[in-house]
Amino acid sequence: MRKRIFTKRSLKLGTYYVFDPFDRNSLQGWRLNNKMKYEEIAANEKGWLLCESVDLWLAPWEGVMKRQTAHWLRFYDKNENLVLLPSEEAQQEAQLAQQEAQLAQEKYERLATRLRELGENPQDYL
Repeated sequence: MRKRIFTKRSLKLGTYYVFDPFDRNSLQGWRLNNKMKYEEIAANEKGWLLCESVDLWLAPWEGVMKRQTAHWLRFYDKNENLVLLPSEEAQQEAQLAQQEAQLAQEKYERLATRLRELGENPQDYL
């Protein structure tokens, strides 16, 4: 079986990026211009590249994904906030729900204490 080598000419991608996870500053990108020539995408002052097709920044991020701590490419919005992965969104929502439940429990405890101070049984109001 013959090994196929892909190049920018054979793939004809509108935009492509290269990144070496062992070199945080290696991110580069090119986009096809209206003359069908590739031009380098200029990085911002942080070294981030604007991915115009999705209107997001592409930048290295250090963290754990798939149980591997490394530099990964991640998307950031126009305000430079990390775009969360679905698993991260679910985790964040679970944490918020837990915090809300804890606040509700604390509120119940304060009200129950106040009812007891007034000589009432809090269980009578449930």
